[in-house]
Amino acid sequence: MKKVSYIGNDETTIFYFSFPYYEKSNIVVTVNGAAASGVEVVGNPGGINADFPFIGGHIAFDNAPGDADVITISRVLPLSRVVDYQQMVQIDPKTLNMDMNYIKQVLDDLNEELDEIQETTDTDKLNEVKQKIDAINERLDGLNNATASIGGINGIAPQINNLIQNPHYTVPDYSHGENKNWNTEYTATQNGILVFCAWCNGNGTGIHAIVNGTTLYQTANGSSMGPGWTGGSHEAYIGGNLPISVGDTYKLCGGSNHQKLTFFPYK
Repeated sequence: MKKVSYIGNDETTIFYFSFPYYEKSNIVVTVNGAAASGVEVVGNPGGINADFPFIGGHIAFDNAPGDADVITISRVLPLSRVVDYQQMVQIDPKTLNMDMNYIKQVLDDLNEELDEIQETTDTDKLNEVKQKIDAINERLDGLNNATASIGGINGIAPQINNLIQNPHYTVPDYSHGENKNWNTEYTATQNGILVFCAWCNGNGTGIHAIVNGTTLYQTANGSSMGPGWTGGSHEAYIGGNLPISVGDTYKLCGGSNHQKLTFFPYK
């Protein structure tokens, strides 16, 4: 637990601390071991790119503590989940970084508390707990070190933005195309694009695609075509491409002959 103590002199009302914290409720002030009243917490904002919302600050008493009173300022972080990540929602790197730091700070505080009580408690059991906490801290440090080349977890943000603005990963790799069978359902194992064409004559079956159970590009048998189609009332031709993501099921159907379907993965 991060804390600092002062001795009152019946005059001083402001006392400073330097440890980081997340919200004012994390700061607990006691006078002679009892919860203090008439005291305000004033934090120093960490700044836009800081790992913590507040870096130190001070407390201000309405009335100065008495001579020889012991004033203690402590940080108490509740052992609770800070962020509830949703599976289908993009993770914000800054939020992830703050969440990781919160976990690490809680573990550091637990380590310090264990040090304080180790002499009066079961030493073997406490050492076992400390080893587990140290192992978790080591894992967190390893993750931070692994991302050091991109400026830590926060450094991921500009790279994500660059991918969004410059989506080079959507360029098809035409040198590794895979020919697929018409009228056969597949499940994509890579992101890529389907390049296809087909022709039907007479009153042939309407050409269409089925992606994840949804019918696309449907035409009536022997009818004139809609957008992207050419041909008269007794023959139809479709040609184009269709982006596919990992896990998508896809199937191109219909047509009498001359069907062609190729899947090209993205680079």
